[in-house]
Amino acid sequence: MLYDDPTAQLDDDITYNNETRRQQAFDEGRNWLYKNPHFSLIHVEKHNNDTVTMTMMDVTKADTTCRQQLQEQGYYCLSHLWGRDAKNYMWDDSGILAEKGNAVSVSAVPMRIEKRATLLALLKQNPGFWWIDVFCARVDTPLGIMGSIYKYCTACFAMMDRSSQTLRQLDQGLPLLIEEVSTHFPEKKRPSHRLPILIGYEDKEEDMDEDKALLFKTTLDKYPIEVQALLDLTHSAWFTRVWTLQEAVLPRQLFMVPETQSSSQLDTLEFSLVQKASERLTTVANAIKKLESSNQIHATMQEEESKSILDDQYTRLVQQLETHVQEITVAQETYKQADALDEHDRLPCLQSTLHKFAESTRTCTDPVDFVYGVIGLLDIGLPRMNNANEVWRAFQRKFRDMRVQQLDLHFYAICKSAAPFDLSQADSMKTVYSSFIREMNL
Repeated sequence: MLYDDPTAQLDDDITYNNETRRQQAFDEGRNWLYKNPHFSLIHVEKHNNDTVTMTMMDVTKADTTCRQQLQEQGYYCLSHLWGRDAKNYMWDDSGILAEKGNAVSVSAVPMRIEKRATLLALLKQNPGFWWIDVFCARVDTPLGIMGSIYKYCTACFAMMDRSSQTLRQLDQGLPLLIEEVSTHFPEKKRPSHRLPILIGYEDKEEDMDEDKALLFKTTLDKYPIEVQALLDLTHSAWFTRVWTLQEAVLPRQLFMVPETQSSSQLDTLEFSLVQKASERLTTVANAIKKLESSNQIHATMQEEESKSILDDQYTRLVQQLETHVQEITVAQETYKQADALDEHDRLPCLQSTLHKFAESTRTCTDPVDFVYGVIGLLDIGLPRMNNANEVWRAFQRKFRDMRVQQLDLHFYAICKSAAPFDLSQADSMKTVYSSFIREMNL
């Protein structure tokens, strides 16, 4: 006689309840955003002559028809790289941007020449409502609202400094690679009612032996195009900037498009495919690495004892995936956990996030962005300031207040003295948040 697993029903019930709560919170958050006077959108309308009209729209003053369309359709976001000399690439809108009603006047925006045709193609393929920073963000826009803007969008499109060919190869080949690897090495599911605070994927470790290790390499050898394209994608500068971390983590859906498009049809890659491939490849590869380090592989299998089953290309790919893709995936999982908790119970998740920040090599051109670029992931609001060290002190005070409110006894018990950190001299998130962790006793 077969018996139902009681934990399976518990998982289903918890998943349903969590998804219901998340949707309710999402709807409430989006409605709050629509009422925020700092939130503007572009209404993109495609015409019969294959042109688009972009109208700036103050959402709080939009007419009934527009508001109803916005409620039904939602809006899209754009994530892109400004470049270090953005002001040298001012784009006169040349009539693309129409002004109606309470429109915000926009005469020129910073956008590199090679990205403009791609943006117009993207808008033509996806008419509707858009939030694009160079059009919609004003000098008085609170930077703390950026997290909400990306969190409540229907989908985000990231413009990548990679070729159309790379994205096309991954879009076509990754599903096959994922399917074959997952067939041989199925993912271990963790029951939702036993989810710990996510710091890594150690609990998903694969059972590995010599035959499985060779099978994994043989499988990858069948997909040289996809492996090379995946390696190429991970070298995009988009993965190295501070702001793009929350722009990748917060949206419900993320699609990648090339900055420079070679045809009229825009190539699009769903980032979740990259994440699925990354999770399987890194998990299995790390199991092989652990097996090799424990000397369980017989020396006769290798030309020399120190040589790995996985060649240099596969090793580099795994390193790149762990550094760039898994960073986003872990941040997403941790944020989802925090978002499902009561505000006073989120501190462990925030601490986990900060420790991950302390491992990140992401950089930015303006030091204040080391803070402003991630506060959407921490649900912390800060006023807009230009002085880096004023921003740093305000961030410290905000976090201290949060720990006091959540009765963090460790914070009361230990007060560590540390030399003041100069945010203006920071060169990476690792530098910034390693110092923050020391100062905050995290």
